[in-house]
Amino acid sequence: MEEPNIAQRLKECICCKKPVPSDDFDALFCSECGTSLYNKCSNYSCGEYLERDEKYCKYCGARSLFLNAGYFTPNSDEDLPF
Repeated sequence: MEEPNIAQRLKECICCKKPVPSDDFDALFCSECGTSLYNKCSNYSCGEYLERDEKYCKYCGARSLFLNAGYFTPNSDEDLPF
C-alpha cells in the first residue's frame, strides 16, 4: 500500500467544509469533525489511496470510503454509456 499523495487530499473537509491549511502536510483527518481528508479503498486487504472523486477502487473494484459514507451516490443504470 502506498503513502497518500498530498495532491489526493481534500482542500476542504467533505463533511463540515472546514478549509484544510495547505501547509499542514501531515493532516489525515479534519481537525473539526474527524472526517478523513483522503479517499481510500474500503477493502482493507487493498487499502489503496484513491483520487478525491473516485467512487470505486481501480485496483480491486471495492467501493471507496467516501462512497460508503454517502458523499457520492452509487452509479445507476442511467449512467451507463449504452
